[in-house]
Amino acid sequence: MQANTVHYANRRRYRHLVATRDSFLLVPPSEGKTPGGTKDSKQGVFDDQLRRSRKALASALRKELATITPARTTKLLKARGDLLDSSLTATKAALGSTPLTLPAWQRYSGVVWAHVDPASLRPRDRARLLIPSGLYGLNAATDEIAEYRLTMNVTLDGVGSLSSFWKEHLTHAIEAHCAKTTVVDLLPAEHRRSIDFEQLSETADVISVRFLTFDKKNAAGHGAKAVKGVLARAILVDGLDVVDHFSWEGWKATRTKNEISVRAPKP
Repeated sequence: MQANTVHYANRRRYRHLVATRDSFLLVPPSEGKTPGGTKDSKQGVFDDQLRRSRKALASALRKELATITPARTTKLLKARGDLLDSSLTATKAALGSTPLTLPAWQRYSGVVWAHVDPASLRPRDRARLLIPSGLYGLNAATDEIAEYRLTMNVTLDGVGSLSSFWKEHLTHAIEAHCAKTTVVDLLPAEHRRSIDFEQLSETADVISVRFLTFDKKNAAGHGAKAVKGVLARAILVDGLDVVDHFSWEGWKATRTKNEISVRAPKP
């Protein structure tokens, strides 16, 4: 698949607003999650703004899970075998009245998050990580969430495509939270579809990051997850200027205007 180049109409209007240290980063959730948690949840950053849409989504998901067939369960949760059983149990529990929760930065345990190493970040830097997700819509990494399994790339009866369902809600939430700041987009295509970046660029300076093969002809795949985490951490700790000399295990970054390209090592 050809790598896409995205242009935003009003970036130059906000060039003077770019803060090298206080940007917000859009990062994906992970399929891998740490189990457990506590029942004493604290108020999340987007709880009030997304409460109604989360309630509608949860209601539709409960109805589907109540009468779901094994084949549909596999398709909905994108899992099989023991993972399917544990994912179904966890997702049902997440829809309960008092689910066990952990801060998102502790809940997510995939490759990207392991390389961000959020435990060693300052709390204020962890809070600048914003995570779109199928179940919650949007969380800061410091928000508390339950264990679940639900991607943006599924469709629910009464809701439709989750990326389409969340798009307006997430765009407005990010606009309100990140107005007149820099938003660094490190999302894969699945999660990018849940945000209207053209609209977002009206109120924030959006920087799009793409991870490419060495010949720059295609998007890098699973192998880009580790470097994505490393780059996200570097930006949080050292600011956007770190991109100008970023290099990690053969991956190298270049920056042009509001786009960052990270090229894979030579095969």
